[in-house]
Amino acid sequence: MDKNKKSYMWSLGITCTVIFYMTYILTDRLMNRGGSDLAVHTYNASELAFSDPFPFFRRFTYPVYHVLTALLNRFFGISMRDCGVLVVTIFAVMTTVVTYTILRNFLKETYSDSAICAIVFVLTYVTAIYFPWYNREVYRGQSSPNIWHSPTQAVVKAAALLAIFLYVKYYYDYQGIMKDNSKKTLYLWGLNKRRGVFSLLLFYTVLVKPSFLQGFLPAVCIFLIIELVSSRGKVFPFCVWSGMMFLPSCLYLLYQFLFYYSDGSAYNRGGVVFTFFGFVGNSAPNILISSILLYAFPLFCILFVARKEIFTDKYLMLIVLFAVVSFCESACMAEGLGNSAGNFSWAKQLSVYFLWVIAVIKYFQKKNLASDFFWGRAKWIFRIGDILLAAHFVSGIYYYIVLLIGSNLC
Repeated sequence: MDKNKKSYMWSLGITCTVIFYMTYILTDRLMNRGGSDLAVHTYNASELAFSDPFPFFRRFTYPVYHVLTALLNRFFGISMRDCGVLVVTIFAVMTTVVTYTILRNFLKETYSDSAICAIVFVLTYVTAIYFPWYNREVYRGQSSPNIWHSPTQAVVKAAALLAIFLYVKYYYDYQGIMKDNSKKTLYLWGLNKRRGVFSLLLFYTVLVKPSFLQGFLPAVCIFLIIELVSSRGKVFPFCVWSGMMFLPSCLYLLYQFLFYYSDGSAYNRGGVVFTFFGFVGNSAPNILISSILLYAFPLFCILFVARKEIFTDKYLMLIVLFAVVSFCESACMAEGLGNSAGNFSWAKQLSVYFLWVIAVIKYFQKKNLASDFFWGRAKWIFRIGDILLAAHFVSGIYYYIVLLIGSNLC
């Protein structure tokens, strides 16, 4: 086996093994706590009868976690509870693999596999910086890029991360291929496998949890409008191509919206309430401070390390748009039923993780370039960045420990 490949396999394998066991142990503990999202969704999975599945699918429009849990229970005879723990753990490892693959694609020329795996491990556990004298709660009020108590969020995370990076990659591929007239028609009408595969990936994310497309769709629309204007209409064929990819998922998202929020629905959740930090403000002592604690490192990287690339780096541009859109949705939209009003905040929590991924890519790329000239302003920028990164990571480990020992701060 090639030495580099062997190093890659060992580094990733050890990282995945550690994350597997840490996730399994914590999820197992959380599953025992009544009222948690894990317990509720696993109980819902137990209501799926394969002999007559239609009543279940008429009630649940995002059933992937429930189906996978029920299938494990059916075919392996494991308890429904343990199946739920296993599904969450497997998808946490899948998120690790996707994150590692993305980071390696950008950082492999300058960082070793073990260093990239260390960054991935940090990304798995970072959370909002914790100041107990400001807010006793680690999660409530601040939110987090890493959610431990939601199985549907765990299952959608890897696919959503892959989708947003793939979409931008396809856009870059489009820009390159449009320079070759012989390939324009082929690409325009999607006579390749990419459109179908990406469309299926998007549809999968909606089946798991509609939150990703809820924020991703408007972000892509804004992204394409900006690119249309800046290119003077040259990317219009890509807009058509995008519309064809998004159409099935958008139609299903519309069905989900009507199912839960139309007046005639038997499962109406009280409709959509437009507010101004109405839900978030219930648990955040101060919206501005809580937001700073949540976004400290990514925002620092964007403002001081990569601000000149916001419009030139399309990965950064789309992820920032997704973060802004999902933050606005979280701030301005809520459900009429108070006990589930936070469902419009899940896209925001996904976006924070995406911001972290692109932020560490930019940070470590620039840190490596600045290593030979590590003095003056650059020296202090990366020292501050290291402190912020450590603060987020220590807070995340503390959050993990607090949940592990039995506190219900989730």
